[in-house]
Amino acid sequence: MLKSSTFPPYAAFTPIMSCTAQAASRRPPPNTQEMLARVKNVQSRGFPWYIALQGGGKALLDHALTWARSQGYRQMIAVVGDCANVASVALHLRSGFTEIGTLKDIGFKHGRWLDTVLLQCQLGKGSCTLPDSPVPGR
Repeated sequence: MLKSSTFPPYAAFTPIMSCTAQAASRRPPPNTQEMLARVKNVQSRGFPWYIALQGGGKALLDHALTWARSQGYRQMIAVVGDCANVASVALHLRSGFTEIGTLKDIGFKHGRWLDTVLLQCQLGKGSCTLPDSPVPGR
């Protein structure tokens, strides 16, 4: 399930992510108030904030790509915070992203160094043509 959110159920999500996820390298993890401020900051700039319940990664990524194309963006960058997250890397590759690089050993969590994978997806005409006009409000 994918839905627009003014504030995701982050309070329930935080303990799970901070204990198990390699990608969430911030210690301590952000609290509910900090996450609310982040959401408001993103939305105040005209960007959406969506949440996907378990198993919704493809729907979330597809929606983000569709939204970015509709806004006239030409490129999307994905940052996978742990190269061992092969499911996330594979999802991005299946969705049209190309792996453009790896940042070696830039994070440390749960007793091991983490590599971050950078991926890029060309949207619309990408860099094949000049933009018609600047993206409004950006």
